[in-house]
Amino acid sequence: MKKDAPSYISGYSNAFKRSTLFDVTVVNVETHNPLSERFNRWSALAGRKFDAVILLHSIFSSALKLPPRWRDALRSLRSPIVYFIANEYYRMPEKMKFAQELNVSLLVSQCFSERVLDLYRNRLGCMAIGLPNTGFDKKCFSPGGAISERPIDIGYRMVPGHPSFGHWEREDIAVAVEKAAEGRYITDISLKIEDRFGLAGWGRFLQNSKTQLAVASGGNIFELDDKTLMRTSDLIKSHPRATREEIAAVYPPKSEWIPLRTLSSRIIEAAATKTPQIMYHEKLGTSFEPDIDFIALHKDHSNLSDVMDRVTDYPFLELVANNCFKKLKDHMSYDRIFTKLDTALKALS
Repeated sequence: MKKDAPSYISGYSNAFKRSTLFDVTVVNVETHNPLSERFNRWSALAGRKFDAVILLHSIFSSALKLPPRWRDALRSLRSPIVYFIANEYYRMPEKMKFAQELNVSLLVSQCFSERVLDLYRNRLGCMAIGLPNTGFDKKCFSPGGAISERPIDIGYRMVPGHPSFGHWEREDIAVAVEKAAEGRYITDISLKIEDRFGLAGWGRFLQNSKTQLAVASGGNIFELDDKTLMRTSDLIKSHPRATREEIAAVYPPKSEWIPLRTLSSRIIEAAATKTPQIMYHEKLGTSFEPDIDFIALHKDHSNLSDVMDRVTDYPFLELVANNCFKKLKDHMSYDRIFTKLDTALKALS
């Protein structure tokens, strides 16, 4: 795990170390130690008894970081294996094969949708639950100063989503708000990967923003076989300037779409810094309420003018920020998350 890793990579690991609910032995598979030395440390656990082995998101986010002999060592523990799956739009056949090879007992998705969870249950024959990909952590992200005194009126950092998502919300919200704010507000909005921050810089950016743009993570077309991902990738490879309409033509019929939309770690982190968010109204399986916990922007941007007027309504912004802070602190704390996980673990025995 890298020192300045995003909170969805580092958050759970650090929270498990601090947990009073679980007695945890932490094994870091991504260090500067030689591979053989790390394997020997892992193998030394083989003679011990554990109630469960938990594989966090970074084990297989973009690439599998658990060599075959380490997987053999895991199976030798004869303990229930819990797999926190990441990037649930990419390399899904390989991730399903990985879960099957390890005979995973509990899969933890970042999505709360029962339709999504049922796909996992049917495919793997294991329990599946939804937990956020990061928890509310005031130690990592602390509230900024008074909103009226923050120098950036509207901030945003994101990279474009893959065309297989079935939407272009990340780009659309940036373009629409940037245009509406021109000559009126100070913005710091970027979709370039080189403009993204490390963990500390991201926290400061949030604290310096009066508002942040936000969209739900994930896409509208969830699949375990990556068929739409492969079709759109092939199209773009052969036709790099394909239009949205041309890309949409390779999507499956809308009647077959299963959305996987999640509460992004950025949303939880902005809440922890008491930064109000301008966000598309989305059902995420949470109790998030529009214009109470976030500033709701219609997806057709029909209320954009009203939303922009609220950027200088500081009492309203403070109210929204405080509401969101309290709600996510109460419902998305690691204590609350670990209680849900503990309940699932007990159901395995």
